[in-house]
Amino acid sequence: MYARFARLANGTVAGFSQQPSPVTLGPRARNDWLPDGTPLFMCDERLWYSIDKGYCRTNGSAAETFACYESLIRAVAAEHPPPFFILVYGENCPRCAGGTGSGVLLADIAAEVALRLQEDSAPVAGHAPSAVPSPRFRVVGTQDAAALGRQARLAHHRPCGVIN
Repeated sequence: MYARFARLANGTVAGFSQQPSPVTLGPRARNDWLPDGTPLFMCDERLWYSIDKGYCRTNGSAAETFACYESLIRAVAAEHPPPFFILVYGENCPRCAGGTGSGVLLADIAAEVALRLQEDSAPVAGHAPSAVPSPRFRVVGTQDAAALGRQARLAHHRPCGVIN
């Protein structure tokens, strides 16, 4: 299906993202590629509108909401060796307390969780432990994820799935 759509789009598709598909592909995050290298990243069900789906509280504080998203992202990361692209789809939390007027906005969640994740670092592979650490998480936008996804497929250190 994706390969057909990419052909019909005359090579203008940089990448695909898909919501969790428990019936056909499973509920967990996946990174796959079309035969031409086009990335197809599937969001983990826990990060697909986490508040709406009950993974994060609908009436928690801003701090609880930030911590919930952070812990879900870390849980997904723990299940996959890097490099791995973790998609996050979200929504505003109007009943969460401590937000910017009408609850906690998705922009607030994204900004705070990005800061928390960027503070986490790990040693650079192939360098001495005393070398400057590299961030374990890099927060990027959709267009960057598509371009980086192509590069990751070429440099991937383990077999990659390919979806037609």
